[in-house]
Amino acid sequence: MSENQLTPEELARTATLPFPNPIIHIDIGGRVTFMNPAAQFLFPDLKARGLEHPFLKGWKPIAKKTSPEAKEHVREVSLSDKHYEQRFYYLEASQKILLYATDITEHRRHAQELLKTLEALRQAKDEWERTFDAVPDMISIIDSQHKIVRVNRAMAQRSGLTPEQCVGRHCHELVHGTDRPPQACPHLLTSHDHKEHTAASHEEHLQGDFLISTTPIFDAHKHMTGVVHVIRDVTALKTVEEQLRKVSKLKSDMVAFISHEYGNALASMTLATTLLRDSGPSVSAEQKEFSLSVLEKTIGNLKVATANFLNVNRLETGSLILDIRPTPIQAALFDEIHILQPLAKAKGMELRLQTDLPKPPPSVNADPSALTLILSNLISNAIKYTPSGGRVTLRVQAQGQPPAEVLFTVEDTGIGIASEEIHKVLAGDYRTPEGRKTAKGFGVGLSLVGALLEKHSSHLEVESTPGRGSRFSFRLPIA
Repeated sequence: MSENQLTPEELARTATLPFPNPIIHIDIGGRVTFMNPAAQFLFPDLKARGLEHPFLKGWKPIAKKTSPEAKEHVREVSLSDKHYEQRFYYLEASQKILLYATDITEHRRHAQELLKTLEALRQAKDEWERTFDAVPDMISIIDSQHKIVRVNRAMAQRSGLTPEQCVGRHCHELVHGTDRPPQACPHLLTSHDHKEHTAASHEEHLQGDFLISTTPIFDAHKHMTGVVHVIRDVTALKTVEEQLRKVSKLKSDMVAFISHEYGNALASMTLATTLLRDSGPSVSAEQKEFSLSVLEKTIGNLKVATANFLNVNRLETGSLILDIRPTPIQAALFDEIHILQPLAKAKGMELRLQTDLPKPPPSVNADPSALTLILSNLISNAIKYTPSGGRVTLRVQAQGQPPAEVLFTVEDTGIGIASEEIHKVLAGDYRTPEGRKTAKGFGVGLSLVGALLEKHSSHLEVESTPGRGSRFSFRLPIA
């Protein structure tokens, strides 16, 4: 039986033994009547000082509490750097109080160290939780069954749930919106090979582009117990990258545009102006007319090419704003035919206009500049890809009874487009192999036409046969 298990009677009997802990007898009047050797060694002046000694401070309340009705009382007392637990027992036989003291200094020190450790752990836990919730990335801890054990605030908010509601759900349910993980899921790969994995993914369920990484968690025995799943929203970064790509492409296109279009045009214009400047009596009127037509044609080509280049980029950046309003079409038709006629004549081609319109000719709901650009692109493209001696026709017809819309058609006898390549040509940045052989360009004209017509709630219809020609049509409502 240990010291703390001794009964008062046993303690009284062992008071004369060399017990390691102090034992003291005090009568009801507060006089110390006995001290064992341990008490005498530790407190040599206690008997002389009696109740004035710090070891017996507060004796009177204790004497009242330690009585036949309440036979035991326990308290702690500190002397300098020592701490003691005092147990007071009432001895009925001698009507004295027995004081049994235990040195608890080391116990107190260990307890205080434990409390400090627990407080440090609590603070570390709080700091970790604050950090965990402050991270903008979506973080979740997932077990081996793909079930969520814990999520941070960002993950819960993106899922539209509280952190508590996320716990127990499958990660693929919250991330992918599916009832099972996709084959390329990084968490699935980590579960199989116990390695880190990272993947870029567009998630419709979370509405954005994300970089997903998974890191295994191991216990002390190197067994994988779960996975840390981190999702970083890179949607804004993707947008910036796309904008930078467009800027880079714009720069490259501009260099190529200046190099090809302006280089060739300047060469032709230089030749024509040289002929006109050096013309003398021997130069015929036909030669002068030819030089002027070269200048007109080259200037026309540059206008179309420059307008296309600028407007494609305005459309891509959203800075092109259209003014759709009632627009007379007769003047626009004749102006385009007049402007582009020199291009056709230079190639020995026929460019003609056919109309089937009521009188007076109607107006259509369109942006005037956009309508001019659409017609200019379609006609100049037809001229460009139609061999010498061919024919290009602009046909304009009112549709419906009474007329409700106007059908515009540009038809040529050119090289044509294979059916499987039509959608590529309309998408832009693409030219057919035969087209690249026939004429220079960037392949943006039809893409621009399609985009402009889309803003007019219309679209471009294409019929074409390789080697026989093409027909491009679109419709606009009568104002």
